[in-house]
Amino acid sequence: MELSYIWDTVAIAFIQIIFSPISYFATLDLYLIYRNQVEWTNLAPPEFDAVAPTVDVVEVKQKPEAILLSLLPCPKCDGCKLEYTPERVALILRECGHSICMDCAKKASDEHFDHYLHCPHCLLPSVINGNLKRLHTNFSVMKYVEEIARMREELEKSEVPEVPPEIID
Repeated sequence: MELSYIWDTVAIAFIQIIFSPISYFATLDLYLIYRNQVEWTNLAPPEFDAVAPTVDVVEVKQKPEAILLSLLPCPKCDGCKLEYTPERVALILRECGHSICMDCAKKASDEHFDHYLHCPHCLLPSVINGNLKRLHTNFSVMKYVEEIARMREELEKSEVPEVPPEIID
């Protein structure tokens, strides 16, 4: 027999001797848990204060719709970071698909003698050859902007409902 074969056999036997008791006790614990013969300790519920927590009543000042509408992100120009409005129209850059407003498009094209402009978001050049009319309106962004403006206008016109006195008491 080779020496390495004997060494491997001794190593395997040693590992089995070491891990057999661990395996035995783990199996025994699992069996006891399975048979519900394990008693749990320290499972007392935490003690609570005798005084119930109090809740402050707050008067409603905004409609929930107004709060949700304020959380809606309004699209912004990638150049100047101002929100698009019906006056600040989103123009789509053909090469990358990002949008910028007309003011930023004019500034960016002036830097390169009206031949092309760089997208402020990804820096990809868009060829315009002196004609900013090559940049088309991003109608999907503008429709979204108009919808948000309409919703804000409706919420400003509507009144905040009165809270019944029995809720406040």
